[in-house]
Amino acid sequence: MLENCASTWRAWSGERRNSLSSSNYPLPVLFAGRDLDEPINFSIRDGEVALFTHASPTLSHDNEDAVGVFDWKGETVVLVVADGLGGLPRGGDASHQMVQSLSQPKIKESVDPVVACLDSVNKSLVSGNSGSGTTVSVVTIERRVIRSYHVGDSATMVIGRRGRIKFQTTPHSPVGIAEVNRELDEKAAMIHPNRHVINNIVGMPDMWIDIARPIQVADLDTVILASDGLWDNLYRDEVAGLVGNRSLMECANRIFRMTTERMKREPNSEFGKPDDLSFILYRPRRQSTYASIKPDGN
Repeated sequence: MLENCASTWRAWSGERRNSLSSSNYPLPVLFAGRDLDEPINFSIRDGEVALFTHASPTLSHDNEDAVGVFDWKGETVVLVVADGLGGLPRGGDASHQMVQSLSQPKIKESVDPVVACLDSVNKSLVSGNSGSGTTVSVVTIERRVIRSYHVGDSATMVIGRRGRIKFQTTPHSPVGIAEVNRELDEKAAMIHPNRHVINNIVGMPDMWIDIARPIQVADLDTVILASDGLWDNLYRDEVAGLVGNRSLMECANRIFRMTTERMKREPNSEFGKPDDLSFILYRPRRQSTYASIKPDGN
């Protein structure tokens, strides 16, 4: 497994980029502490993925995010974005450990493998007394049914083909919870001085995992998982508008360019929050021509 991941890293750091195409790109895909110059795009079973990860464009540090796309026994595709906490030591190591644990879990009956991996990494970080931690968003995909798991403020959304937000996770932060409870609107939450404060991470004794109900995705729905480098610089409706009825790669490039431009604004502006940026977009393969044009109200 580690050898396969190393091959993946080499491929997209330039050693084999020209010899691989999106149609035959092999799983597993894992990037930890690596920077991509632009989003990449490849096919997976029953769908398509676009992926990007890069350190902050204005801060001088290594990328502490990690991302992965995995296939469990030909039955479940797993997408994961982890954001190592920059204010804690070895945050990048924590995010790498989190994503690596999900690359090949021990799958047992009656045990949710995602929950088992998150619990295992949490116990390891807590018992190791390293002081490191990470947030994480995970999406599992089985025959067009997705399920979201998250800890912290890395977030997931499902967006319909006309830009309607069908599902979104709630950040585990005082500001995020206040926004959900309508104590703050999205603009006030975006500029709140405590927006960076979170109250749940992988690496704390009382960590909890937010598990969403299963969701059936439709043709041209788009699932996006991203670290807070995205959500701290783009409003959710802006993300939904960028994802609309476009090719997945065009969506990824628009998100990458707009978020990076926002990060470079003056720190006291509405945005201007430089951070590592990582996201994964997923779109299911169309089931039929009729299904792809049939009105669905999305």
